[in-house]
Amino acid sequence: MTQRQYQPLWEALKENKTVEIILQPEGLTERQLFKQTATLRKAVSKEKYMDTQFKIDFPFAEVTSTRKGRTITFLLELNSADPFGVDF
Repeated sequence: MTQRQYQPLWEALKENKTVEIILQPEGLTERQLFKQTATLRKAVSKEKYMDTQFKIDFPFAEVTSTRKGRTITFLLELNSADPFGVDF
């Protein structure tokens, strides 16, 4: 199976729970930084959606991101399939 372009980023996020990316190249305009940030956010969201086993194990997991300058930080917040800790 061929590895998708953003799959390594998603795998690193699952393993480390946080990933920082520095946007390249230097000298990008604010509009270009915004566009790259939006692309990365959408790509990570899609990778999370396509990871069916992850969705089964952590159906309420959330990915958040922040950008400061050229650095984007992704944070993965996990939870269990049973948010109330009660087995039915």
